[in-house]
Amino acid sequence: QELLSNAAIPSASDSLSVLRRATGWQLRNLDTKSGKTPDAFWLRGTFFAGITAMYHKTGDNYYLRVAREQARKNEFKPG
Repeated sequence: QELLSNAAIPSASDSLSVLRRATGWQLRNLDTKSGKTPDAFWLRGTFFAGITAMYHKTGDNYYLRVAREQARKNEFKPG
């Protein structure tokens, strides 16, 4: 508990920077070939809900394009 009381709270821009890097890594390493996690599967759906949240948080159209591409690929079926 003492360790946490001395921890600095990251700034909004630092937090957003980490989110962008983590999202970029996830997108670059998204397994789309093995079939272990089909695109129309709840786990992939939650990931793309996060991509949509990134768009809403940042206003960066890149995240909107990524989400729309996935939606079109899945014929807008829930995943």
